[in-house]
Amino acid sequence: MTIRLLAIAILAFGLVSCSDSTSPEPVDEGTVQIIDADPQEWQLDHFSLTSMSVQNDSVRIGLMYSGGCKEHQFALFMRPGFIKTNPAQVELYLQHDDQGDPCRTVSTVVTDTLSFHIAPIQTHYANTFGSIDNVLLDLYNFEQTEYVQELYPAE
Repeated sequence: MTIRLLAIAILAFGLVSCSDSTSPEPVDEGTVQIIDADPQEWQLDHFSLTSMSVQNDSVRIGLMYSGGCKEHQFALFMRPGFIKTNPAQVELYLQHDDQGDPCRTVSTVVTDTLSFHIAPIQTHYANTFGSIDNVLLDLYNFEQTEYVQELYPAE
């Protein structure tokens, strides 16, 4: 009887821990990193972008990915060059590490909102052009075939 109850408890825990989850508040993932490397060299695990917004010196990124049994890690990278348009544009790439999440292979979809500090973008702009100005942020999807765009206003 005790073994049967233990088996039921373990099964129930496994079902709950791999269930769909939604993060109502953005998870602070750190600060954008400026690197001169091809995103294909460090891109890890799949995700889908759903939204992006800028508030002060933070960018909020909405996304979906498979998983739910382990905590996933994310990093935001910027290529160092600016695309010379008016306003200038930067290319941003999100790195997703699913930490070997066993639930990534099932149809469990996690919806999440991440937050990154992006003030280094304005600092890099000022160092490049001698002043600050509005910058368009181009955040590319995993496949690097599409992006979402948001204005990062100068303050």
